Amino acid sequence: MGSKIRDDAMVLLPRHVVSDEQWAAVPRTVPNRLLRWGSILPYYALIAWWIIADEPTEFVVALIFWGFFTVFSARMTPWLALSGVCGLYLSADLDPLTTGLLVAVAAWFLGLGLGATLSGLRLSLSIRRWRLLAAGSVTVSRSLLAGPGTLITSRGRVGYFFVMIIALILFRFGAMLVRDRESTFRSLAETFTLADGGLVIPLLAILFWLGVSLVAWIVERIAGDVVLQVPVDPRHGPLRLGRVLKAVPRTEALRPGCTCGAKESDTGGDMPQVLVLDDVCPIHGIDAVNALEPQEFLRVAHEPWVWGENAAALPVRANERLEIVGLYGWGSRPAVVATPAPGKNAEAPTHTGYRPWRTAEVFHRANRKIRWRDLADSDPNFLAEKRADAPIADHIRLHGVGLPGYAVRSTGQRPRFETNPAPLVRTGVLAHGPSGASTPSR
Repeated sequence: MGSKIRDDAMVLLPRHVVSDEQWAAVPRTVPNRLLRWGSILPYYALIAWWIIADEPTEFVVALIFWGFFTVFSARMTPWLALSGVCGLYLSADLDPLTTGLLVAVAAWFLGLGLGATLSGLRLSLSIRRWRLLAAGSVTVSRSLLAGPGTLITSRGRVGYFFVMIIALILFRFGAMLVRDRESTFRSLAETFTLADGGLVIPLLAILFWLGVSLVAWIVERIAGDVVLQVPVDPRHGPLRLGRVLKAVPRTEALRPGCTCGAKESDTGGDMPQVLVLDDVCPIHGIDAVNALEPQEFLRVAHEPWVWGENAAALPVRANERLEIVGLYGWGSRPAVVATPAPGKNAEAPTHTGYRPWRTAEVFHRANRKIRWRDLADSDPNFLAEKRADAPIADHIRLHGVGLPGYAVRSTGQRPRFETNPAPLVRTGVLAHGPSGASTPSR
């Protein structure tokens, strides 16, 4: 069960419930920002010093190109930087001062790389242990295992750059034949140098993505495929979670009378899984939400479309959990079980629930929050100054549905979440009186 499963449309995987304590105890690793900037800045500072001290060779120019891939390497960045330093060390006769500098920088990169690798191995081994301890199993769609993970992405990019190199060689050879019909491939090879970015960058890209593929393959084989039920609390565990706001799922948009995502619905193609929220929709619009009776509101209070842009202020419900598959280690992109698989655009949301963004370490887990974005992947525009613009209609207590606060509804606005709302003043314009309802009727 540890190997990747790729043959059937539906596969049976072990399922393990990760306790809050186990999730909070996931070992920490070197934060991604420290790995990236702690490698990129010293690496290019060293290259710049090298160029200033001596005339750059073609090999040094190639090392500049090699550094470009630190943008994509994340947790492999120290190893890329270390390989570049080793290249400098082997490429020239060095004086004692230069040798000492290279050794010191290489030791820094080696320390970062080992810290990231060993802690990453601990996480993969923890996942493997959870898989072996799994007491149950569940059937999931195979497409969730073939999502936008590191292994799938890196393989695709290897093929892309390989095709690019072939096209470049054929183009240059064709241009040479136009100028000289007696040209051969041997004479073509003589035109390429290490400073030739048109060829060197794709070659380095293939080398880089092959390395990424190998690492991802090893990590996936260690951890194996397992469905994990994990806590949603963003302050614990290795996952950064996101959620989409100002949007409705396709199941809601298909309700009779719904006008959300009208443009997407009228294109004649397949309707997206998630559509733009319409504030004047008869079902999901502002007036429709504000007209809901308190008990009706509580039934949908956990849906982001109820709150519009104000959903960004929602806390995570007490004891909220989700089931994921595809967690192998740091840098994984797990998918939520029982949700549509990503399409051509892997970043496009397929549901309005919580979804893993990426397993990435941060400096302070306790400060980590849900990553709220709209369908354009923009930050929400939570306008707190609107509070005094419209009369407050009512307060609805949300504690019974796991949210420690109140929904504050105002005329002409989406509800707001507040933990300590101002006392409600009765006026003739109130849509509802104050509500102490905390649980939906059954």
